[in-house]
Amino acid sequence: MHWSISPTVDSAVTGNWSPSGLLSYRPKPLEDESLSSWVVRMAAGYGRELREFAGLVWPRLGLYQHDLDWGKPQLEQSLSQLTSTDSKAIANTTLRKFMSTLSGSELSKLRSERGLGRWVLSFDELRRRHRDDPPFPNYGVQYCSECLKSDEAPYFRICWRLRLFAICPIHELVLKDCCTGCSRPIHHFPGGLAGLRTPTSAEPASPLRCCVCGASLKDAKGSNRPSERLLSSQEFHRRLLYDEQRRIPRQTEYFDTLRKLLGMIAAPSRLPMQRMISKEASCLVPDVLVAPWEAASAINRARTLEMAAWLFEDWPARLIWAMQACEPGDQRAMKDIVMQFTSADLRPSISIPHSSAA
Repeated sequence: MHWSISPTVDSAVTGNWSPSGLLSYRPKPLEDESLSSWVVRMAAGYGRELREFAGLVWPRLGLYQHDLDWGKPQLEQSLSQLTSTDSKAIANTTLRKFMSTLSGSELSKLRSERGLGRWVLSFDELRRRHRDDPPFPNYGVQYCSECLKSDEAPYFRICWRLRLFAICPIHELVLKDCCTGCSRPIHHFPGGLAGLRTPTSAEPASPLRCCVCGASLKDAKGSNRPSERLLSSQEFHRRLLYDEQRRIPRQTEYFDTLRKLLGMIAAPSRLPMQRMISKEASCLVPDVLVAPWEAASAINRARTLEMAAWLFEDWPARLIWAMQACEPGDQRAMKDIVMQFTSADLRPSISIPHSSAA
């Protein structure tokens, strides 16, 4: 069954609020759900694609042209009214919830968004290029097929938008970042979340099939279990983002240093260093990258994150040791990272639990 759009919705959106302006189908956002996922679930309940649904409910906002997960004041206010949902709960569906942690609340709004944007899988990149177009393969929303399979109402988590995370903490699997049937990236326009097919009347109201090949994201095969080191590192970062009591001093500088380190480890010119770390840490080397770390696949980001976790276990001694495999110019750049991180005086606070393996 699909719901019909209330004829009073347009007047509600333009400011003439009334009880009759509530959407007839108005599910609440689920735990850690992204704003795009929530809106697409509503659209699916009406049997419509995101573009069509947004055009009917918010004809003046042009939402399908934007990354919904960054939020938009007019949209959030409207959703609060149309679904009778607390504005704070709606704000928690946006990427802004991570801004103070990853980019610093003391910065200007523009600088904070830019800082956070370095950690966000960008839909703008996907609009310019397809994943199989050289030289930059691009990936959209990540997902865990086991989570989607076990959810009573399948939905996409806001943390899946962050490059920082490549592992599902519940099922301990590397996240997927494309349709496993046709390798197309996952994104929410123009035909709905991930370019996913809108369900027919015979299908449940859950947009989880690829619009290109029809494959179900729930049926994507799982990967091998990540190492204890990587699982511990991912859990450490998750606590920093979600638990205010776990925050560490000068946390923004830690994440800034981590991002720079990941970019340096993953550079194609650092293959000798990657091999040294791989041998000592008993981890896999990322596939040869032709793009920045930010554009890497989930599996390659997972491998790079594991190498960074190993380096942090004995900081900065292990990085200084690994620098011997780098060219002089690369060594100078890495020395800057060592100085920045050491000056932040965070080492006692960021010790990451790890396996007994060296």
